[in-house]
Amino acid sequence: MSEWISCKERLPKPSEYLGDVCEYYLVQNEYGDMMVAMYDGEGWFQIYARDYVDEIIVAWMPLPKEYKESEEK
Repeated sequence: MSEWISCKERLPKPSEYLGDVCEYYLVQNEYGDMMVAMYDGEGWFQIYARDYVDEIIVAWMPLPKEYKESEEK
């Protein structure tokens, strides 16, 4: 899994897409709460609330790759 990236250090590219899907990130606010959000260049948009995040986001990291069950048994 990736390491946390400070928002003071850098931000992700705005509205980066993987195919037809927007790139989402695991983000952490100033209180330590974590959520999944996208960055559009103006702010962080939380996917579950479907609204912009009101809190200050201090760090982010890419989401892990999707789980795929091994075909070897």
